[in-house]
Amino acid sequence: HQELMTSWVLTVSVGAVIASAIQIASGRTDRGFFLITLCFCVCTAAAWIDVATRRIPNALTYPALGLGLAINLLLAPALAALGVPVAVTWLGATDVVDALLGFGLCAVIGVVSFAARGLGGGDVKLLAAVGAMLGLEAVVPVLFNALAFAAVIGIANWAVKGTLMPRVQVVAANLLTTFVTKEGLREVYPFGRSEAPFGLALLLGLTLAQFVALHEIVLGLVF
Repeated sequence: HQELMTSWVLTVSVGAVIASAIQIASGRTDRGFFLITLCFCVCTAAAWIDVATRRIPNALTYPALGLGLAINLLLAPALAALGVPVAVTWLGATDVVDALLGFGLCAVIGVVSFAARGLGGGDVKLLAAVGAMLGLEAVVPVLFNALAFAAVIGIANWAVKGTLMPRVQVVAANLLTTFVTKEGLREVYPFGRSEAPFGLALLLGLTLAQFVALHEIVLGLVF
């Protein structure tokens, strides 16, 4: 527990330093970067572990989920009530409703995907944590990008392992018997959960969604 606490204190500290550096370098006073930086740190660690082990540990996802909800639902409103708008801006927090909707959308998508054998338990918790940290407005493009990356990575992985065509044949047969011949499913999808590292797909989706914002910051520094 002490090592876990130390790791999280280090992660939050590094995130705060990076967020502050971006804030100062860009000269932005209307947007904070702490939560998005923390989200990047979490997704980077998750991607690394997921690629190596095909698992995303609870020690990473639960604290990230708790921090996201605590900052957006408790800390930011408390700071705003105390009249400290600069701190709220630095956090990059979203409003309470947006945070809850972001968390809820990601949780629902994650649970449905888990039931459909698309995601593992760690993927679902990571997705919910990202939604809690970013909120609905910011997480929608991340979700779209991540699902696209996950599809590409999954198809490429199946193709390399030689299981792509059997999967396509089963899905096609089920669609044919369900919607054309009306005979119902002949063969339930016989494959396990996706072997694509969703942590990597989520990191790529997050990076792509932030590209425009990062591009604006770089242009501001140059010009």
